[in-house]
Amino acid sequence: MSTYDERLASFAPRKLKSSKKTTINALLAKGWPHPTSASTSNGRPYKATPTTLADAGFYFDPRADKVDNVTCFMCDHSLAEWTPEDDPFEEHLNMGSKCAWAIARCSIELNRQLDGSFVFRSEDRLPTAKVMEKARAETFRGHWIHDSVKGHTANSRKMAKAGWTFNPGEAEDSDIATCYYCGKSLDGWEAGDDPLAEHRKRMPKCPMFTAQLVEEGGPEPTLPDPVPIPLPPASSSSSAPKKQAKSRRIEP
Repeated sequence: MSTYDERLASFAPRKLKSSKKTTINALLAKGWPHPTSASTSNGRPYKATPTTLADAGFYFDPRADKVDNVTCFMCDHSLAEWTPEDDPFEEHLNMGSKCAWAIARCSIELNRQLDGSFVFRSEDRLPTAKVMEKARAETFRGHWIHDSVKGHTANSRKMAKAGWTFNPGEAEDSDIATCYYCGKSLDGWEAGDDPLAEHRKRMPKCPMFTAQLVEEGGPEPTLPDPVPIPLPPASSSSSAPKKQAKSRRIEP
């Protein structure tokens, strides 16, 4: 379930090869039990859709007593009992504060404004912060093919420092990396490539290069042109009160 496409597909109704009738098989055959788009038939917005859940790192993993349970492909923590107001990005970050995907991917959405621009009020959430760089590096760990090549300039350390997050494709030798601030994805990295220069050349207004810290209560800085909300690349290339996380969390 490491790829976005795999996670997204897990929410669709499945035709199971096994004829064994079990509660889990029945749930998998039905697929995601909640609305599959942001707007329901009665017009009430629903944030936890297959698209947002898969982007936040979750795949559909129902349990007999938790029919809408989802699990993170990276930290293996699970959440269930979703309501219309629950934001998958926020819930993942609150639940898995040490999960690399929650930090490197989900935290970004909490800093994104409605117009696509960003406001950073915490030093730890700036794109260049060490905690963000470390989380991005964790997404490459054990998977980045160029780390095995001595002297390769696009190694995982330099990729993470340049703002890239590993975004695996279906192929075992996939080297797709994505910046979730500007939405740019690149693959086909070669020895001699400079991850930072390649990023800056293509997206000079990316928050990775322009972000500023906004003090609480202080004026917001002049922001660069808003960048579009990035969609996960193809595999080929609330104001409402929140319930306690522990009531929804299932330990791995």
